[in-house]
Amino acid sequence: MEDFTSRRWVELDDEADFYLDVHIYPYPNPALTEILKSERLGAVVADYTQKVAAVYIQNIADRPRRGDRHPGLMASNVKAAIMIGGFKNDRVIGEVLVDVEYATSDEYGRHSPTPGQVTTYEGSHDLRGALHAVLPHRP
Repeated sequence: MEDFTSRRWVELDDEADFYLDVHIYPYPNPALTEILKSERLGAVVADYTQKVAAVYIQNIADRPRRGDRHPGLMASNVKAAIMIGGFKNDRVIGEVLVDVEYATSDEYGRHSPTPGQVTTYEGSHDLRGALHAVLPHRP
């Protein structure tokens, strides 16, 4: 893919109109890739990933234990990791993994039980809540 430069007319008011040259770099952009894979950004992502994991562990530890057959199992199986990932493996990503068989059901709930299961329930959304509590942008 080649570089693409576009000349755009910008109208601010009657006295300050001008042309703006917009330069769009091709993929992959080496400067952006260097930033997204840098150790410095990796440290920032690792810090936020650890904070999300810690808030998530606290959220599930503070829950009432109504009929919990495995108290503390989810909290003891939370792991935080960073790695190179993304759609094209071009950036540092953080991952919070809950290595328990029923973690997905706990987070999202059960809305279509399999035959033999008669209960449906809403998910806790604690992992999403932990992410929103830690990240600087809150929806």
